[in-house]
Amino acid sequence: MRLRLNAACSFLIEWSRSIDQKSLQIQKLEHIPVDQIEPIRPEYALGHRLIMAQPDAY
Repeated sequence: MRLRLNAACSFLIEWSRSIDQKSLQIQKLEHIPVDQIEPIRPEYALGHRLIMAQPDAY
């Protein structure tokens, strides 16, 4: 039982740390001026399936 509890606590600590790191990354991104952000190029979006269906396509 103690081993399972330690594993669960370890997982929760790692998960919490991961959430904290993502939160910090978001906070850093919030301070980037909009004119310094490059738009996503269509060829990149197609290669990474980032293009969403247009509303007219329905």
